[in-house]
Amino acid sequence: MKTTTTLQSKATLIIAGFAVASFLVVGNGICADKLIVKDAAGTSDVFKVTDAGNVETQMQTSNQDIIGSKFIYTSGATAGYGNIGLYSSATAAPSTPSSGEVFAMQGIARTAYGNSTDQGSIFGIRFSAQHQGTGILNSAIAVNAYPYNGNTGRIKNAYSLYTKPWMSAGQIDNWYGLYIGNRTIGTGTIDNLYGIYVQDVDAWSYFAGNVGIGTAFPNSELQVEGYIQLDTVAGAPPSADCNSTSEYGRMKVDPAGNGTLWVCVQNGWIAR
Repeated sequence: MKTTTTLQSKATLIIAGFAVASFLVVGNGICADKLIVKDAAGTSDVFKVTDAGNVETQMQTSNQDIIGSKFIYTSGATAGYGNIGLYSSATAAPSTPSSGEVFAMQGIARTAYGNSTDQGSIFGIRFSAQHQGTGILNSAIAVNAYPYNGNTGRIKNAYSLYTKPWMSAGQIDNWYGLYIGNRTIGTGTIDNLYGIYVQDVDAWSYFAGNVGIGTAFPNSELQVEGYIQLDTVAGAPPSADCNSTSEYGRMKVDPAGNGTLWVCVQNGWIAR
């Protein structure tokens, strides 16, 4: 049975099987908040809808494995892109030019200010795409981030992922802009494991600092701990691949006989 209760002043609503909650519903500006749900002791707000329409939840507990807010959504759809469990939208519509920032969603996990206890890990946000069935799932994407331009305007810089260190005090021993850890697979298998895969053949990969392969502390723009394997060729490479300044420095290897290293210079390919 569906029941609707409207309260015009402070009152107490008792729901069978739940702790006593104190509700305050005022829509005429008498109070600052439209709805307040307090804990069983009546001392802390655990849920609140402000007069501005903001929804706030708060929980304080020392117990483990506690979920502050939980949304459960089950879809039986067989097609479509609008099967969404939780949707958050923010629209920027300034009347004058603005340099402001708009966030559709923001998550902050933090230690208590001034707390001196050593702690484990905190996560600002965590997503997991899980396959619990026995059939074939085409794709499991934990994070799908894409900038989108839907009109004739111009986006000067579009970032699918933007990270940077930000601190005002203290110390960070190691900062990783992107860290890909070892796989944890249990008894399962992964046929092809890629740390980073760039599909677009026209995309550039830029590194301002030194790059190390096999070493975490490169001393040069590129330092390789191990072998460097060049593409092979039979005879001199095509002259069309060494006819501009942007191609100088290219190298190929002819493995025949004692081997020949071909290097692209101003005069074309030379053998070494």
